[in-house]
Amino acid sequence: MLEDVWIKRGNEYVLERVDLQLYPGDFACIYGRSGSGKTSLLRVLALVERPARGRVVLEGRDYSSSRDTERAQARARLIGYIPQHDNIINQLLVWENIALPLLLHGLREEEALEKARRLASTLGIDTLLYRRPRSLSGGQRRRIAILRALIKDPIMLVADEPLTGLDDELIRVVYKIFYQHSNNGKIVIYATPDTTEQPPCTRVFGIRARRLVEE
Repeated sequence: MLEDVWIKRGNEYVLERVDLQLYPGDFACIYGRSGSGKTSLLRVLALVERPARGRVVLEGRDYSSSRDTERAQARARLIGYIPQHDNIINQLLVWENIALPLLLHGLREEEALEKARRLASTLGIDTLLYRRPRSLSGGQRRRIAILRALIKDPIMLVADEPLTGLDDELIRVVYKIFYQHSNNGKIVIYATPDTTEQPPCTRVFGIRARRLVEE
């Protein structure tokens, strides 16, 4: 998936010589302190950014040097991305934010709404579907971002510190949802700086001295 990848921030490399091969069913957790390069790594995996060097391969195709339109199409088709900051669109209703990936691909509004409603009930925000996100708490917005990434059933879910603002019960529910996603033959990549977090990972990685190391 990543082959000899080097990632820069400004004029400095934050990650060097990264090799990462993930398989269907993997739930991979990446631990690293703030500033270690976790977010940069996940943005490269999610095809949001390009590496300075190396190959990013999904379904046998190298996207490290492909055109922006091809990368955007692959991201929309293959990847569910939960960024560190939720990127919720305040002008849309909650259900429209959750269902946005489906609406952009032409699914009828009635079908998209029903899928959003079913998914929203798993995280307890099905009563908020007709609200505007600007009126919601940070934890509620976080749940919208999680559901938006899941609604298209992506082959790879990339989650960057996804639990901000969630209580212990919701955290357990999110862990269960992520585990079920990987158990259905998909890939989950989860990053956190908190070594006390214990998601049900099948593989664990750490970032040390600009290298990704499997524990």
